[in-house]
Amino acid sequence: MEENFASELNQLYQEYLIGQAHRQQVIQRVDSTLAKVDWMLAPRRQFTNWARSQAGQSWKRQQFKRQDSRCARCKKKFRNLSEAEIHHVRSLHESGRQANNPKNYRLLCTPCNRQLGTTFDKNL
Repeated sequence: MEENFASELNQLYQEYLIGQAHRQQVIQRVDSTLAKVDWMLAPRRQFTNWARSQAGQSWKRQQFKRQDSRCARCKKKFRNLSEAEIHHVRSLHESGRQANNPKNYRLLCTPCNRQLGTTFDKNL
């Protein structure tokens, strides 16, 4: 009986070790996935922080004047600055951090910005 108990205990311990190894693999995969997600979201956070900053707001006012208060795509006249949305010509999805450059931004009306999404429009 004691031999049977030792055998069962050994079996359970082996299963425990296999479970621990599998657990470590899962943790590593989750950590890797989270790192990729964080890397992908970092440029979005950088852009959002910049757009809300004094520098971002100053750029928006200057671009609003450069674009003659019009949407860069449909040319509709904005009633005020708050109607204008900053659009990435080359998307964050495709270009990552490189897309976060004011030379890559245009002001669009909400419908144009939503319609384009991450699509590249060479006419902007």
